[in-house]
Amino acid sequence: MILLKKLGTDARRTIRKALLALLCLMSFATTLHAHATLLQTDPPSGSDIAQAPGRVRLTFDERVEPVFNSLYVITPAGRRVDNGDSRVVGSGDVLEVAVNIVAPGPYIVLWKVNSADGHQVQGQFGFGFRSPAPDQAALQHFALAEPNSFLETSVTTLRWASLTALVVWLGGIFFLLGIVPAANSGIGSDGELLGPIQRRSLRLLQTAALAYIMVEIVELFAQTVLFSGLSVTKSLSPSALGAVLFTTAYGEWWLVRVIAAILLATLLLMTLSRSRSGSALHRVWLPSVSVLLGALMLLTLPLTGHARAVARFTWLVVLSDWVHLAATALWIGGLIHLAVAIPVVDRNEPYGIELLHRLASRFSRIAKTCALVLLATGIYAAWLHLPNWISFVTTAYGRALLAKLFLAILILGIAAVNLRRVLPAIADFNLHLEGARVWAGRFVTLLRTESILGVAILALVAVLTSLPPASAISAGPVVLSRKTPQATVTINLAPNRVGFNEIAISLLDSAGGKIADAKQVSVSLQMRDMDMALETIAARPTADGSYRADVNLSMAGRWSVYVEVSPARGDDFVTDFNFSSSF
Repeated sequence: MILLKKLGTDARRTIRKALLALLCLMSFATTLHAHATLLQTDPPSGSDIAQAPGRVRLTFDERVEPVFNSLYVITPAGRRVDNGDSRVVGSGDVLEVAVNIVAPGPYIVLWKVNSADGHQVQGQFGFGFRSPAPDQAALQHFALAEPNSFLETSVTTLRWASLTALVVWLGGIFFLLGIVPAANSGIGSDGELLGPIQRRSLRLLQTAALAYIMVEIVELFAQTVLFSGLSVTKSLSPSALGAVLFTTAYGEWWLVRVIAAILLATLLLMTLSRSRSGSALHRVWLPSVSVLLGALMLLTLPLTGHARAVARFTWLVVLSDWVHLAATALWIGGLIHLAVAIPVVDRNEPYGIELLHRLASRFSRIAKTCALVLLATGIYAAWLHLPNWISFVTTAYGRALLAKLFLAILILGIAAVNLRRVLPAIADFNLHLEGARVWAGRFVTLLRTESILGVAILALVAVLTSLPPASAISAGPVVLSRKTPQATVTINLAPNRVGFNEIAISLLDSAGGKIADAKQVSVSLQMRDMDMALETIAARPTADGSYRADVNLSMAGRWSVYVEVSPARGDDFVTDFNFSSSF
């Protein structure tokens, strides 16, 4: 909560250690994909094969879930030629289906998979058997439906509610077992001062625990609908729910998380209801097991998120995300409980002001450590997920991360006020009791504001988990230009996403005038990350003097585009460009 204190020797040493740890983390450079990316197809996209294939295979850069995937092969007339037996094979990164192709002609492949990080990816491509591959019009006719945006928004909202309840729950354990008893030591009697604080915080903790378990159950249902693509009624059948729970990474870790939550709720009832017991069971073992169960619940989140998609040193990124979440729970969760509990402290009496000061001081010492941990792990996550500084403003992930950073700065600004004005004022209660009472009242308002900002940060965390990291996508529309001896060629590709895009080509002569009378302009696309046939599309002239073509980017990754121009006068020429496509 309080961080901007003038740094002493110990604090500077702590920061140096945190930065050193951050540099060590950065030394393990990894490639983050987040969402399965199609690497290779067999037959190759856009190819004209001479022998009928017995199956169609798609190879991805990471393991995909074995259920709720689809792989269809159809003719331009819409007739299916696959056997309907699509399955995941190999190391879990290959999806294949048997086909029965007899007649020469173009064929269209439609696919959808569920990534190990819980997100759906889909696409399409075409190939020809003793025939050219299907043209853009044929592919566009069978364009896949966009994902259900309402359902995706609902899952994100449920994720926010679940994360907020979990943070309040685990932060409450930290507050009740680590902050309140130590702060109350030596002041009044437990029944007079500690009791009201414990009761209010315990009610909030119990509410959060109940809300968490209920929201997790609802989220499982919503995620099943999203995974299966079926109607709500069919998705909520025992077979669909069982498939999610026992055959997907999301479902397996959901079971671990919910079982741990039920055990934790039971143990907390035993611990808190017998908090006066002097036995080692209640003083040490039950609280220790409760902390371990809470840590396990937090660990299941990165195991089904973006950290799971890291190609190498996955354990390191999972560990970093887990530490980040744990620090968030202690800081924001404890902050919320502090804001809820402080109003019951009698701020009109000196002992009440003293207790308030002890609570805030004790919490601030822990919060400073959490803030340093969040700084180190947050910088590491940003370094992984953002390829460059411009990604902060050109990608949805970057903008959400920037908003999260802005809210964190606001919290730190309030913390500075608490540090420089509030704590010194209430610490001086023996000499200036009236002033201490005034600042104690303001402290309550400041804590509530911090708590609201903390909950808003959790909302952005839920949004970030629903978005592909900027490192896995491009910055949006591409505008590239190259000067050749014959002309200056400029291409504008938008929206630069998997699926259908429009490419506009502008040709300028040496004097800067438009070349609008070319006999022919064609565009050829080639995927550089895999062996794919060159696909050529004729561009059409437009009234503004440019040439436009509709192109299909069948997968995310690195592409080359070749613009071939047959001018009205002079020799033909080819200009090449490279770009990266997004999801």
